Amino acid sequence: MTDDIHHHAVEACQHAIDALHGGDLSRTRSLLDEARAAVEHAQHDDTEQAYRETAFDCYE
Repeated sequence: MTDDIHHHAVEACQHAIDALHGGDLSRTRSLLDEARAAVEHAQHDDTEQAYRETAFDCYE
């Protein structure tokens, strides 16, 4: 699941860059908002995974 979340974040950023290169600033802004949300979600997932790994290590 983590790989899917990271992949989505990368794709969202790439779409925003493509729109920027195409000169569509309105679409770029919209896609940047989506990319920001995807990146934040991926970061949150990384944090949750780190907490789970730490908790697992403590119980071993």
